[in-house]
Amino acid sequence: MQDQDAKTLLSKFQAGTCTDEEKAIIENWIMFGHVTEFDLSNKEIVADLAEIRRGLPLKERNKVIGMWPKIAAAASVLLIISVALLLHTNNKTVHQKQIVKVLNKPKEVIVPGSNKAFITLADGSKISLTDASSGRIAKENGVQIIKTSDGKLIYTISETEHSAKIIAYNTITTPRGGQYQIVLPDGTHVWLNAATSLKYPTSFIGKERKVELNGEAYFEVAPNKSMPFKVQTRNQEVEVLGTHFNVNSYADENETKTTLLEGSIRVFQNSTQLTRVLRPGQQSIIMANASVIIRNGDLEETMAWKNEKFVFNDQSLAVIMRQISRWYDVDVEFAGNKAVNKAFGGTISRFKSINQVLEILELTGSVRFKVEGRRVIVMN
Repeated sequence: MQDQDAKTLLSKFQAGTCTDEEKAIIENWIMFGHVTEFDLSNKEIVADLAEIRRGLPLKERNKVIGMWPKIAAAASVLLIISVALLLHTNNKTVHQKQIVKVLNKPKEVIVPGSNKAFITLADGSKISLTDASSGRIAKENGVQIIKTSDGKLIYTISETEHSAKIIAYNTITTPRGGQYQIVLPDGTHVWLNAATSLKYPTSFIGKERKVELNGEAYFEVAPNKSMPFKVQTRNQEVEVLGTHFNVNSYADENETKTTLLEGSIRVFQNSTQLTRVLRPGQQSIIMANASVIIRNGDLEETMAWKNEKFVFNDQSLAVIMRQISRWYDVDVEFAGNKAVNKAFGGTISRFKSINQVLEILELTGSVRFKVEGRRVIVMN
């Protein structure tokens, strides 16, 4: 499509006389930046998009609006377009309308995390799951460890070769900027977030199935009433028979959160020896002072990482930046103390580059960032 054709189509769109097919072309251009069929310069693209955006209706949400600027790549520039962002900070709602912002593409883009992990076998040897080819990667005591083509680790037991008398432990670890899935020997599915480790036996023997977690993981436990499944963290033990739940127990967080999505679990606090039973939708929070809160959990925010999103509901910038640090494998430094406790809300894809994520947060006007290599400096 040549320049004149594009101009004609834009004029028809603004006048409301486009056919359905022509509307689809324009909407695809606006939403996804598919502008390669137009023989237009970068300057013309920016101007035309801005003109169209000015004619679109503004839409507000009652609660926290998702931070959804539409990203369009054109030549050497990155177009970030967002309409009616409703972002809040320090309990004050800020209504901003960012029409078109053109950014020079940075020399180094820090990309989001991906499927990365390594496994430590019982003999102490380590295998990089990132580098390993699909298929069987190890065999211990009659247990085969298989990596699937879609980035999942599966344990299968050979009844003819397996010795029930030998208990061996493996540990799967995701680095900062990594995530991974594993299917344990009993069929339990576990999703590991970034900077997380899970220690588990290569086969479950005895009266219980026990694993040790540092970091964050989501569990879908295979039912077995005669052998409860237990997750040990630094300050609690979670016991289940068969259920779906998420545990967030990072060492650099002041709270340990356990959120139940389905079934029933018992949360045993190590220091007080108290046990609490959670119902679906509930969340237990063990504070730094060992106090325990039981509340209805925010399931969208809890499961955001597994659903490939960041969801912030009145979340402090300090907590947000720790999540960003783990997922993008960057170090974060606060240049002052003013911004640390500022609260933000919104939804952002975890698969945007860190440059895009920081740019969206900056639209609040309450914080600025400076990126130096793999270090992010938060400015007041």
